[in-house]
Amino acid sequence: MDGGNVDGHFCQVPLVDYIQHLNNERLIVLQIESPEALENVEAIAAIPGFDMLLFGPGDFSCRIGLPGQLDDPQVVAARKRVARAAGRHGKYAMTAGLIAPFAELVAEGHHVFNVGADVIGLGGYFRQRIEAFEQLVAAKPSGL
Repeated sequence: MDGGNVDGHFCQVPLVDYIQHLNNERLIVLQIESPEALENVEAIAAIPGFDMLLFGPGDFSCRIGLPGQLDDPQVVAARKRVARAAGRHGKYAMTAGLIAPFAELVAEGHHVFNVGADVIGLGGYFRQRIEAFEQLVAAKPSGL
């Protein structure tokens, strides 16, 4: 249970309502983030009872020794392979972030798109607050 995300309107939905929502609305996502998972992606995609395969390019790139190289041909090929497996087995395909042009991801078979992350948003907020504080400190009268 995590009412602190978008589905709980960031803790703005009363707990009783949120619990009813989370018991009625479920989306089960399996993540493919390792070479081992990629090697077994067809068998994984064939498992009944889940809705989506999510390719994790950041973790995958690290595990193949190419950290952060999301446009490396090996990472791109893995992303496409996951999307194809999802499509063949009636699952939705997703990748973390808009790591390629939108039209390219759609053509590959992706249906769900992550357009941001809470930690990135929070990081931006904290940078703004620190800058504002530093400006206040710099502008304080001497002797205070």
